[in-house]
Amino acid sequence: METLIYVGIDVSKDRLDVHLRPLGESFTCGQSAPEIDGLVVRLQA
Repeated sequence: METLIYVGIDVSKDRLDVHLRPLGESFTCGQSAPEIDGLVVRLQA
């Protein structure tokens, strides 16, 4: 059975605050194109 993971992203001027549920994992990410590309790769893993 697959476990669904929900991603919450709070957008501010300088960064993205990301929270994964039900994992309870939180991290921040910058808003440049390479950083967002890295976020996408991380979320797809």
